[in-house]
Amino acid sequence: MRKQISENEIEKAIKAIKDCGIAKGADKLEVPSEFKGYISSFGASVIQSGILSALLFFEDKGGASEDRHKLMEAILKMNDWESSTNSLVAFYKDTTVNKSEIESKILQSAITIKLALRTFKYI
Repeated sequence: MRKQISENEIEKAIKAIKDCGIAKGADKLEVPSEFKGYISSFGASVIQSGILSALLFFEDKGGASEDRHKLMEAILKMNDWESSTNSLVAFYKDTTVNKSEIESKILQSAITIKLALRTFKYI
């Protein structure tokens, strides 16, 4: 996994955060504080239970006070990946590309989103 994240990647993450509806407010400069925990627990979830289990949990649209599935949509958008159902799980399962390469990109995108979230005000 790469160690440095480029300015361009941060800009893509900020755009994905805004486009996925994570950012709130008229100027879209605020993010619900729950997303700080969601993105942090995503990495831990991948380590504990594997990439597919983590993706399935975070795409679940029930039970969370905020829409944590929007983080998975942001990862899709950041990488310009297409899924007929707008689902990272569907993309991951259907892809013919090397799974370890996709996993690496997912984790790199999650790290970039975590850094990009710091540029927003938490509400």
